[in-house]
Amino acid sequence: MDSIAPLSRRIAVRAMVLAIIAGLPFQPAAGQSADPEKTDSALQRGRQLTAFLLAGRIDSLFPRMARPFQASIGGRVGLTKFMEQVHALGLEIGAPDEAVYRENGTVSYYRIGEFEGLPSGTIYWAWDSAGTIQGVVVRPTPSVASSRFAGRKTRTPLRLPFEGAAYVAWGGRAPHQNYHAVFADQRFASDFFLLDGGAIHRGDGTRNEDFACFERAIVAPAPGTVRAVLDTVADNRPGRLNPDLPPGNHVVIEHGHGEYSVLAHLRQGSVRVRPGDRVKRGQAVGTCGNSGNSSAPHLHYHLQTRAQPGSGVGLPAQFRNYQSDGRDVPVGEPLRGQRVQATPRSRG
Repeated sequence: MDSIAPLSRRIAVRAMVLAIIAGLPFQPAAGQSADPEKTDSALQRGRQLTAFLLAGRIDSLFPRMARPFQASIGGRVGLTKFMEQVHALGLEIGAPDEAVYRENGTVSYYRIGEFEGLPSGTIYWAWDSAGTIQGVVVRPTPSVASSRFAGRKTRTPLRLPFEGAAYVAWGGRAPHQNYHAVFADQRFASDFFLLDGGAIHRGDGTRNEDFACFERAIVAPAPGTVRAVLDTVADNRPGRLNPDLPPGNHVVIEHGHGEYSVLAHLRQGSVRVRPGDRVKRGQAVGTCGNSGNSSAPHLHYHLQTRAQPGSGVGLPAQFRNYQSDGRDVPVGEPLRGQRVQATPRSRG
């Protein structure tokens, strides 16, 4: 058998990219705990599709794929080659970790396990509400950035940096929960989509103004001194990105204890503070926008060790006194799939 490194480089990737993409209906569910019956059904379906894949059962998979996906994978011939590469990984060893999310009108199933030819591989399926397969990815599980701070407790009493309910699009410590986890400076970051009546956006989501987040106040999570500000980056149209200025418009607040809050992707011209300003907990510092490396209006938040985005290293950010899926959380880290909201106690 080939060595792991060459084999890993040869694994084919055929995917519907999982992102919050304008134009797709998005009614967020509250992750795995929202509806146990639906979650169990999705787990069973993910396991069945994976069994078909590992057994090379093309006729059990190809008819279930969306036509655009069939074309992108190269038809039956392409699927056959893809399955041959997956088969080269060998048998799956032991019990895998599994997760299910409902986002973008899509059910996502993640399976993280060990194979004979790969220490840790991730199989990801996505299907729509009709059960039609929209994508599949098989790849080595990304390695999270090492951190000597993984066990650290946040010293600053942080509140959620917004009012009202929000959906956690990315949050947690595992790669399938949080794509930021592979970057040292954003190791423990979160992306929040503020909600309006439980929905991310109105209409078809082709305009920033369609999104519940857009122009909503972003507030200081704790008292501190503003250390960095940018307010001149144009907001993207939904579906577009600006990778040249990843944080976009942003505010960085020093809280003491070597902890700096980064609030990113703010709306152009909305920032209300300047470097050197003292801010109070809950004070508005700007409004949510869609600037920088962002495809739809949302708030990116992380805690780090230095005053400039992209510098220093990320720190765990434990928020206090919030609700998650309707349950009170005295101290915690929001996870992908949860609906979270600050409680009155946190605002004092």
